[in-house]
Amino acid sequence: PSANRSTSTVWLRRQGLHAVVFTNGFSQGAMPVTSILFAMESLHFGSVELGGMLTANVLLMVLASRPATRISDRLASRKTIMVPALVAAALLNGLQPVAATQLEFAAIFGAGAVSSAVSMPSITPLFLDHTSVRERASALAMRQMSQDVGALLGACVMGVVATTSGTSVAIQISAALQLAAAIFFQLRVPLKPPRPGERERVGGVSP
Repeated sequence: PSANRSTSTVWLRRQGLHAVVFTNGFSQGAMPVTSILFAMESLHFGSVELGGMLTANVLLMVLASRPATRISDRLASRKTIMVPALVAAALLNGLQPVAATQLEFAAIFGAGAVSSAVSMPSITPLFLDHTSVRERASALAMRQMSQDVGALLGACVMGVVATTSGTSVAIQISAALQLAAAIFFQLRVPLKPPRPGERERVGGVSP
């Protein structure tokens, strides 16, 4: 019974991590048929404005991710910075349809991108924190697969939703999934990582 409970705990912890990675990939895959399409159809973004906004967002994400990683490494728990950033990213993405001007949309889109950049660098260290050395290769491979599957489904599913119900609905559904994943992550992944010796007990993760 004790081994079964430990195995169940391991599974739930990993699902919390994979849920965040999956929904991050899902939102990235959905972006061309949600946010970008909304910007073009509803706010009349041209190629120049759209290209400038996306370039600025990439630059902001690069600038934000490095200090975010350093802060995450110094904190007692990576969740301290990661969970608020995940929630902020989801809420900001859900607010995109309320933008009435190109500038408002660019500001909301950029703030959401920065929030994602603050949260996601902590994911890989969290996988390593909760995985034994012998399982790290497979854990990182599963992490990448979760994100890739999320991106594939995001593009397909949200493309259908955007076509049948509109881009605003698709954006809000994608944001709701991100928020649900953040809550699941908060509930399932422990505040502090296990000590190195505990990672070896059951399935590479502490019970």
